Amino acid sequence: MISWRRGKTGYLAVPWSLFLRSHFIAPSLTIAVSEPADAVMASLAAFRRTFPLVVILTVLFALTLGYTLIRRSTEPLAELQDGTRRLAALDFSQPVRIQSGDEFEVLADSFNAMAGRVQQARAKLQESETRLRTIMDTAPLGVLTLDARGTLEYANGAAQRLFGRALDSLIGQPVARLLADASQDTHFVGAGMSTELLAQRGDGTTFPIEVSVSEVRLGDRTLFTALVHDLSERKQAEEERTRLESQLRQAQKLETIGTLAGGIAHDFNNILTAVLGYVELALSELPADHAVYNDMLEVRRASQRATARPSPGDTTPYVIDGGEHYEQ
Repeated sequence: MISWRRGKTGYLAVPWSLFLRSHFIAPSLTIAVSEPADAVMASLAAFRRTFPLVVILTVLFALTLGYTLIRRSTEPLAELQDGTRRLAALDFSQPVRIQSGDEFEVLADSFNAMAGRVQQARAKLQESETRLRTIMDTAPLGVLTLDARGTLEYANGAAQRLFGRALDSLIGQPVARLLADASQDTHFVGAGMSTELLAQRGDGTTFPIEVSVSEVRLGDRTLFTALVHDLSERKQAEEERTRLESQLRQAQKLETIGTLAGGIAHDFNNILTAVLGYVELALSELPADHAVYNDMLEVRRASQRATARPSPGDTTPYVIDGGEHYEQ
């Protein structure tokens, strides 16, 4: 840049070279363009005054644009994050609402659809669990679930009533605590087993039970489900039946003895009848002062007592020689 003056006016000149190419070699030309220095500096001064403002406006515009873009991206992400937390907490009361008209809105719709399916599956699962729990709690047999070490993990209502213990006092306890003999706990860990054991209630009383065990595989775990049946009523019924059978056999023996005794008595009466007949014939032929007459009377009295003996407790009089006699 070249500065020069003409009078009181200063100029600024910018030289530049122009190369002309033709059939003849010609020297290059230098052209200088001059402008008044005041005019050039006025434009530069105006630019210096407006440049900071332009820079500030540009920076503000960039910040505003960046904030808008960031907010447009972070707000949907924050809403999706909150929706994920609610879904993890199984809170389906509030869906994810994004109305951006872009991929975030499509993602929110997909997320809400997934949450709806999770809610439906959870409702079905809860219904199934409620149905299963109701069936298990109303089952007549006690149901126990144990792990491979014999630790109780589940007990239905019948089992709680059977052992006289609450659920909290059963879960996590070894099954040996339910038995009168702790060494019997090995019968609870083994599939396909059915055996009779002596159990113990919470108050210390013992009672017989029948246990049937089956094995269950849940992933990499092995569980055992035991069906427990109280044998107390069956044992009492068996004892009562044994007692009644014993009484029946005793009654049959007595009946046999009675039948035998009746037969013997009948035969004895037949003999006594013959004896009485002969005694009457003898008395009819003997005079009253005969030496054996009184003896024959005693024979007749004894025969009459034997044939006319009343049953025990009977006070009906029977007649011997015209007089009434009572056998107490």
